[in-house]
Amino acid sequence: MGQRQEALEPLTLAGADAPIASLFVPGRSGWRAAQRHVERRRTEHVMKGLFLTFVVWTMSTLCFGRPIAAWTYQELFKQADLVVVAAPISTQDTKESRGLPGWTVLAAVGVNTEFHTSLVMKGDKKLKRFILHHYRLKDPEEITRNAPALVKSVRLPKSRMSQSSW
Repeated sequence: MGQRQEALEPLTLAGADAPIASLFVPGRSGWRAAQRHVERRRTEHVMKGLFLTFVVWTMSTLCFGRPIAAWTYQELFKQADLVVVAAPISTQDTKESRGLPGWTVLAAVGVNTEFHTSLVMKGDKKLKRFILHHYRLKDPEEITRNAPALVKSVRLPKSRMSQSSW
């Protein structure tokens, strides 16, 4: 009537990280405990996968972007009317104040920047100076998602040469 208990080694399952201490009981109860352990491990893996999916989905909805064409230098050169090596001389805001074309929610100010030409690679070879009309945001601190990439500032050179020598 008294069953003899045998000394058992702790069991390990394939892929398990640690021995299962609860499987010291011989017979069917040990097998059921092993099954419960495997089911628990599967549930943990499923939960980890769901959590990872949730994190990736959440991060992707918080990140905003838009497709931007990756132009090569050859494509830019072909499409351009003027290609120069130039240095900015001066920059001035214009009286133009409006929303950017295609971006009516962004208030912008027109800017004229004058450049001194060092080398003309495409366009009028006699060109010495030119003015570039561009835009800047009226409120530079305004953070707008999916906004166009505008020139933030044009650095004027602190040259030892006077501008009159150009």
